[in-house]
Amino acid sequence: MIFSIPFRVLCGLWWATMAFHGLCWGAEPPVRMSYDRDASIMHVDFAEFGKMEYHWSATIDDGLLTWPLRSIDEKEHDGAVVSHQEGRLTVRMMFPQPRVEMIFTAHLDAERRLCQRVGLRNHGNQSIRWIDAQPLHGRLQTMATGALLTGLHPRTGVITDLASKQGQSIHEYGSLYDPSGRGFVFGPTGEPVSYVQFDWAQSGSPAHYDVTASVPMDRITLAPGETRWSQEVAIVHDRPQAALQQWAEAIQQSHRARPSAGALHGWNNWNQLAEKDINEELVEIVQTVGKSEQRLRPAIVQMDYTYLDPTLSKRLSSDWLPLRQKEIQSLGARFGGNIGVAGQSWPGARDYREIADTVALAVKKGMTYFKVFYPAQRAISDGKRTAFETYRDHWRLIREAAGEDCYLLYCDYEPNRAAVGYVDASRVGPDAERLKIRPAIMPALRSFALHDRWFTMDADTYFTGTDIANISQVDGSWPLVRTWLSMVGLSCGSAITSDPWYWSDFQPYWRNVEILSPPARERTQVLDIGTAHEWPRLVSKVERPWGDAHVALLWNPLAKENAITLDFAASGMKVDTRYAVWSFWDDRYLGVADGSWTSPRLGPSASQHLRFTPLPSKPTAPILIGSNLHIFCGAAEIREFSATRSQCSIGLNDAGAREGAIFLYSRWQPMLASASGCNISGITSAGENVWCVSLYDRQLGKPQDIDLTILLPLYYQPWFWALIALVIVSIALSTWNYLHRLKHERARVLDLERARIARDIHDDLGASLTHIALLGELAQHDVNQPDVTRSHVDDIFRAAKKLTRSVDEIVWALNPANDTIDHFAAYVGDYAQDFLHSANLDCRLSIPDDLPGRALLPQTRHGLFLIIKEVLHNIVSHAQAQRVTLRIGYQEQQLTIELVDDGCGFDPASPRPSRPGGGHGLANIRQRVIEMEGTLDIQSKIGDGCRVKIQVPLGTARLSPP
Repeated sequence: MIFSIPFRVLCGLWWATMAFHGLCWGAEPPVRMSYDRDASIMHVDFAEFGKMEYHWSATIDDGLLTWPLRSIDEKEHDGAVVSHQEGRLTVRMMFPQPRVEMIFTAHLDAERRLCQRVGLRNHGNQSIRWIDAQPLHGRLQTMATGALLTGLHPRTGVITDLASKQGQSIHEYGSLYDPSGRGFVFGPTGEPVSYVQFDWAQSGSPAHYDVTASVPMDRITLAPGETRWSQEVAIVHDRPQAALQQWAEAIQQSHRARPSAGALHGWNNWNQLAEKDINEELVEIVQTVGKSEQRLRPAIVQMDYTYLDPTLSKRLSSDWLPLRQKEIQSLGARFGGNIGVAGQSWPGARDYREIADTVALAVKKGMTYFKVFYPAQRAISDGKRTAFETYRDHWRLIREAAGEDCYLLYCDYEPNRAAVGYVDASRVGPDAERLKIRPAIMPALRSFALHDRWFTMDADTYFTGTDIANISQVDGSWPLVRTWLSMVGLSCGSAITSDPWYWSDFQPYWRNVEILSPPARERTQVLDIGTAHEWPRLVSKVERPWGDAHVALLWNPLAKENAITLDFAASGMKVDTRYAVWSFWDDRYLGVADGSWTSPRLGPSASQHLRFTPLPSKPTAPILIGSNLHIFCGAAEIREFSATRSQCSIGLNDAGAREGAIFLYSRWQPMLASASGCNISGITSAGENVWCVSLYDRQLGKPQDIDLTILLPLYYQPWFWALIALVIVSIALSTWNYLHRLKHERARVLDLERARIARDIHDDLGASLTHIALLGELAQHDVNQPDVTRSHVDDIFRAAKKLTRSVDEIVWALNPANDTIDHFAAYVGDYAQDFLHSANLDCRLSIPDDLPGRALLPQTRHGLFLIIKEVLHNIVSHAQAQRVTLRIGYQEQQLTIELVDDGCGFDPASPRPSRPGGGHGLANIRQRVIEMEGTLDIQSKIGDGCRVKIQVPLGTARLSPP
């Protein structure tokens, strides 16, 4: 007789336990669980998302009848016995016919995983066969709108809108989320037993959905007294990225995944562009790698599938194989092959036994890498174990044949949980052929969370170049090729290419091999997985002792142009921090962003591959913001980095390209101090506060270290302040001495100026007044001669007019308000017009209206006026001119004065007193120009006028007061 614990007591104990787990999340636990109806129905409350009510069942066959066993069929069982131990609820139900006990366990752990499974115990006298189990069969009522059902395994659809009334089947694992990220991931968990299928269908209201988790048990036999368990299933209620990680890591532990052997990079001949004999092709590959100066350094060289030798046996007996193996090993690479079972249209091994035997033989021949094609449908149940368990047994035998040091790649074009624990790497999608890259993208993105948890991710081949002569173009050309290269690189999985490296057409694209060598050891998240129809954002956080960064791929999955926005908060970046944005494929610094970044409009399948590096508000030391040496932008190839205000040290390992550049953010320019293990070709500006350190000839296998000194401003130099103190003292002493000397100099200059003015007054005004007095005496003497007297009076008038002009000149020269260029130009312009008009000559002026009010030293102003006056006098006296042009200009600290006449001209090389410039006039002009440190240019020839050009530098004279 089955003992039943009172329902209310058990429910209270269960609820108390669930509340205890809820303490891990705060006052309001994200998941609550309870049961009712004699523990035959479970209730789950997902905070802010919805509620689920479900039961469980199993189906058996006793040889005569098929028996459905369901927890809700109260009349078919004897009630429930409920127990709770170590956080796990167990419900036992005894079905008298056919004497089978159905056991249900549920566990809600602190990591938000709700796990349940069904077990059967045969209490009868005869064996029974277990057909299937449903650990979860119920209905979800969600509060979310626009929920998306995502199949995360490549075998099922990527995105399904649950508004569809058609049922949807999800193989193994998937997710249900609304666009805001509320929902859960669902899939198998616990010990490996069988595959799981989740069936979803809308039920009545758009907010109600029926869901069933079905576990095929393949009619395995349960002997009398035997207990067996179905595959456990889990619902992980968390944000998509966290839930995927938790679920994948649970499988990693329960299926005992192999310790990571690391992702491999290298070459295989799968593409067969060359269509060569494999031995000849291996010879060319080895020779090409040897001549590449370490640009090509594969970790794997593999003979891939060939119809001529489907079982690899002929190759293993080839005479050339030992030599090729030794040559490849000398390159530091694994030598590998491909082996698989036969299909409907291709030959191959008969079964897993022949695969295991061939692998064992190949290992003896020196091979350490195998790409194995052995589909899951080749394994069937043996009556005691499910097909899933049988398939794992086969892989266990293949692993035993290969040994622990051999690298096994599972190749059935999709990840398979059954292979976890026995393989090092797994293909996750279809062949990425030259014309079919796009179909390989979504399966690859769905498996990013599995990489380095279940096994190393292998997205198939990448292509080094496109549009190469005599080679078919890669569909999508460079935009898609680069996007696929970025995805392969950011997956951190295997990076294998089949392009014939030995063709000269491919040599210019070797760098695309270098930037993936070797794959990085980071983790990349597909941000929009589960919450949107497209997944255009891939983000990886790089954490290093010298600083964190984020590497992101923003790609356009649409068939039309589109811009992609990366929200920093949703990407795990800091919203209150500025980020330096550097573009890998553009090899360019794009600026600083905060809060978000939006790409330019991208063509179909095109992308931006970016590194975001946080910048402090006031950077005091150089910051690494990018590198084009490796596709992970500094995460793989930088061994160490340290920087202070005055110096920076960069240590490189062997990852990445032999030549390229590292980008630094620094307020001040870095200068090369020393470099070892590589050469530096230059350090150049790459934008505001960004510097490009270009390097080449990296010597792989040797320490590569770069030391830089920072060209700090003077005020950061230690000696600067000592010098400033010395300068201040020197300036103080010099200033006192200068002021003392300036006082005496000003007095001396003032005396000289007074003497010059007195001399001018005496020489000019005194002579003029004496001349006027003499003419007056003559007029008085000749008063009785009217004609003579009139002549004397005219002379007196002219002398007085000349005296007036002289007085005006002296007054003008003494007035400090006229010590500017514009006033000087106005005065000499008026003077020239008056003087030439009195001589009946036409005068033309070319004086700009916008001459500056810049100061002219009195000496300069007076000297220039005397020169102009002398030249005008010579023109009137000797040139026989009809027209004179005066030009005044100011440009680049130079005052230019130009006088041009159309007179008879002269020979400047041999002036004569009868010619312009003859006598002492030309010498006086030259002497005055020399005193003003200016230049004099006289151009003239007999019969062709004369051009006099004077240029005087004005130095740094201050502007005149307003």
